[in-house]
Amino acid sequence: ALPISVSTDAPTAEVHAAPPGSYFLVMTHSHALDFALCEAIFARHDFAWFGLIGSATKRSNFARQFVIRGLDPDRLADLSCPIGIPGIEGKHPAVIALAVAAQLQQVREARQAIEHAAHPPPAAPPAPGNGACPWPCWCCFPRSGPTGHKSAPRRCQPG
Repeated sequence: ALPISVSTDAPTAEVHAAPPGSYFLVMTHSHALDFALCEAIFARHDFAWFGLIGSATKRSNFARQFVIRGLDPDRLADLSCPIGIPGIEGKHPAVIALAVAAQLQQVREARQAIEHAAHPPPAAPPAPGNGACPWPCWCCFPRSGPTGHKSAPRRCQPG
């Protein structure tokens, strides 16, 4: 389960302790703390998503500082800022929460679809007697033959 929020005196330590594949959403009261958290997140290469609350101006200022500190400019693409799905312009906390929740759901579903495409579940073997095998053989019974006894899988051969 993903934590909803983290309350700690050492937030960057929480970033370091988070498991691979974590989703990071930086929303603090302080630009300096936001920057420190973002820097800790950029030090990782194994997160699923990384969002920062703020404007395009905040993103630009942070990006410039990260590059000055040696961050590969290509890594800036890993940062989602401003956060939330496009088209929702409201600035009230509840509206921002909905837009961000929708964005996170989109990201999670897209990642799941990519993972599924890269590692599809194994195809089920053809069911016995469905006509998939033109010859009477044991190919449709790789674990046990039609009588229930164990048999090694064989290539289809005319029977």
